[in-house]
Amino acid sequence: MLHVSVLQARMLENQIDAKLVSFGKLGTNFGSGAASAPSSTAASAAPASSSDKAPLLEHEQQQQQQQPAAPKEIFSVMSTEIGGLLARLAAVNEGMAEYASRS
Repeated sequence: MLHVSVLQARMLENQIDAKLVSFGKLGTNFGSGAASAPSSTAASAAPASSSDKAPLLEHEQQQQQQQPAAPKEIFSVMSTEIGGLLARLAAVNEGMAEYASRS
């Protein structure tokens, strides 16, 4: 049980990290007046290859094919997603604490 919980916590932490990076990029783009979703930084020296722009997950590809959302909508959705992941991580952490206290 504990091993599975540790793996689940790590998975959630990685998802949260990725969302926070995207969230930071969105904030940078939103603050600079860009109206697009988070993208790679403009300061990169080498031009991005097509593989750099390819979505990693199938649902991201489907989202890119839909109409682009306004930055405020993206901000709201990402905030909700991060909050949900944090709540799930808190529940896993509480479960691990309970397990440790029983041992």
